[in-house]
Amino acid sequence: MFNSKPLNIQHLLVVALTLTAITFGFIPSATQTIDDQIVALEWNGTGSHLALLYYDGQIEVFDASSNQVIRQFSAEIGTLVEWHPTQPDVLAVVTSQAEIEIWNLTQNIQLHTLSASHRITALAWSPAADILVYATSTGMGIADRSTIHIWNVTTATETMSY
Repeated sequence: MFNSKPLNIQHLLVVALTLTAITFGFIPSATQTIDDQIVALEWNGTGSHLALLYYDGQIEVFDASSNQVIRQFSAEIGTLVEWHPTQPDVLAVVTSQAEIEIWNLTQNIQLHTLSASHRITALAWSPAADILVYATSTGMGIADRSTIHIWNVTTATETMSY
């Protein structure tokens, strides 16, 4: 009899990373350190680029057609990455310092840094505009308070939180 266990986020991440490694012909070595660990990955809206965020804040962007790293840069120690939905060269990176760094990868420049008052736990772009929505948490426990923030990237202002 087959005994299946429910998948958790770690299992799903291992599957995603394995598929990415196979896709790009990259198999991690046994000598990798914690800094080599991928903590987040995200395809851009066109499927042409894949961003890999490593534990130490190193970011690599792969070109899907050539299977080559086309950009490499560093952010603060990162926790999340999210591509802009209509600008395939704009990437938001959440850092462990409660900041969101927004990068233009074509120009290879950081466009904005948004600072939050607490740890950022989730991030999403609005599908139609330069609006970022992110969630913060006051701590690490289940009963901690979460707040949703809506940020206008164009004007660099928070428009609402609740």
